[in-house]
Amino acid sequence: MAPPVWPEGTPLGDVARYYRQQKHLRVPNLEPPALAQAKNPNPPTEPPSRTPIAPRNTATKFSPPQPAWKPRKIIAITEPSARENALPPGVVRVNQGDSLWKIAARHLGDGNQWRVIVSVNPEITNPDVIHAGQQIRLPGETAMAAAAANQVRVQAGDSLWKLAKAHWGNGQAWSCIAESNPEIQDSSRIYPGQTLTLPASCSPAI
Repeated sequence: MAPPVWPEGTPLGDVARYYRQQKHLRVPNLEPPALAQAKNPNPPTEPPSRTPIAPRNTATKFSPPQPAWKPRKIIAITEPSARENALPPGVVRVNQGDSLWKIAARHLGDGNQWRVIVSVNPEITNPDVIHAGQQIRLPGETAMAAAAANQVRVQAGDSLWKLAKAHWGNGQAWSCIAESNPEIQDSSRIYPGQTLTLPASCSPAI
């Protein structure tokens, strides 16, 4: 572009202001590409356009430590199974508060048959001591028949003397009956209907 023709008398300040404005309006780097590359052989290259990536969330997610083993499932046993409750035929289990007398009365119909129970359970060394949960065999028909042969039922007016006299011909043998029936607290007091066991033999001291 040709410079303007200034009329005569134009102030120099206006001319200088004009050139300053033209300098600011000048488009930068109007040099040919070849000339610009020759001046700067290694121009900075811009990286290829990339889609911006959202910053990663670096916060670590907390997870509780996992045990190396898994606990086994525990089943609470509230009551014994039917198999555990089952007992062999002719065997009973002692309950809390039981005695041989009570067991004989419950299963044999007569508490006086407790001696027969002792006879088929030789492990019972003390008839007064049995334990809850203990298993006891009941006498069979043979044992019951043998025991019945050695038993007598007290009648009205009976005494140990009379019973000994009737069975052995000697009233002094009453002490043998008393020894075979430890439930008798007073030998002078027996009652009708009471069942007493008679020993197979008796030799009282005279």
